[in-house]
Parts: sequence; C-alpha cells; structure tokens
Amino acid sequence: MTREQIEKEGWKFKAKSWDDWYEKEGDFDMGTWTGRKAVMQYNSIDLRLRVFIDDFGHEHVVFHGVCPDFETFKLISKLVLNEKE
Repeated sequence: MTREQIEKEGWKFKAKSWDDWYEKEGDFDMGTWTGRKAVMQYNSIDLRLRVFIDDFGHEHVVFHGVCPDFETFKLISKLVLNEKE
C-alpha cells in the first residue's frame, strides 16, 4: 500500500517514524457520538495498521491488526469509520 493510494482515500500524511501517520477529518458515526478526526498508524514492513478516533485527546481504537493490501485497507476503512455522507 503506497502513500499515494492512502492519500487518494482522503487521508493526509502527517509524520514518519517507525510507522507512517495519517489523519482524516470528517463526521464518523460512533453510535452514541460523532468523531471528527480519525488517525491512522501504518507500518509498511510488517503491515500493521491501527486506526483510532481522536476524541479530544482520548483514543478510541476502531481497528488494530494486519492489513495486507490496499483493497483490504479500503474495506477496513469503510467498515470501521462509518463516515456520514
């Protein structure tokens, strides 16, 4: 999965450490509340992916696991972010 593919899905690259960090602004339906910012941490070597909603400094993890390819990433994003249209 490339940075360009991730950015085409609306994520903005923020930083590089051991992992790549991205953010996405939006309205994410979390059931009883709406998140405004999603944060993604991705390691392209071991394919670890963690996605959480930043709720005023509190991390609500919505996915933590392995993401082997871009199609899987798109599916994970769709299922866990519940973006309002």
